[in-house]
Amino acid sequence: DLRPASGISPKEQLKSRFAMLLEDFASADGWHQEWLLGKDAAFQSLRALARMHAYFWIGSNFWKKDKGRLGQELEDAVWPNGGYMQPQLQGEAQLGKVANGWKQRLPSFIDDLRRVPELKDIDLESIGARVERVAKFVGKKAHPFAPGVHGVDDLKQYRTFVHGDPKQANYFLRRRNDGTIDVGSIDFQWAGFGLAATDVAHHIAAALQGAFLSDEEGLLDHYYSCL
Repeated sequence: DLRPASGISPKEQLKSRFAMLLEDFASADGWHQEWLLGKDAAFQSLRALARMHAYFWIGSNFWKKDKGRLGQELEDAVWPNGGYMQPQLQGEAQLGKVANGWKQRLPSFIDDLRRVPELKDIDLESIGARVERVAKFVGKKAHPFAPGVHGVDDLKQYRTFVHGDPKQANYFLRRRNDGTIDVGSIDFQWAGFGLAATDVAHHIAAALQGAFLSDEEGLLDHYYSCL
């Protein structure tokens, strides 16, 4: 709770007063959103993620500032394992409902999937069941710092601050006359600690135009070059 009140009752909370001044991604200043991100914008959004991940990466200079006090403040303020899709926040029971959920929803878009050349020889009907079989394992690997997850000591060296929900709707762009693109992000409700790889995978899947998903290697190479 950000309100500086001494008590927790509603009456006491109402007495607290504070102000926050935030910069607005206003259209008057050139900011806008795009659906979905083209390759030039995707390169810049991945660059923004890389810079954030690098700054907070475990062992970086950030953790040495003010004798570690700033790092501890961050630890106390955000999720121990960030991420909108992580099982601990969404409920692990959902991992046992994937097959049935896929079966119910597939008829509404299966014709569109059948028109995708890359899916020509894929058994679309069984995707839900196949995903459900590995969901718990993948969930622990993708979100290793959640409470109750053990045996992930080898991943602690990759721990950093993650956005947690880097979908297209949470990004603003500003295209300048010289061709450069500024990137702004919003909605840090699910921000916390996690793996940069999980943040990047979520972003590529939920923010980029489908035409560029086949160039996964090129996108990742660009991200790595920006770290």
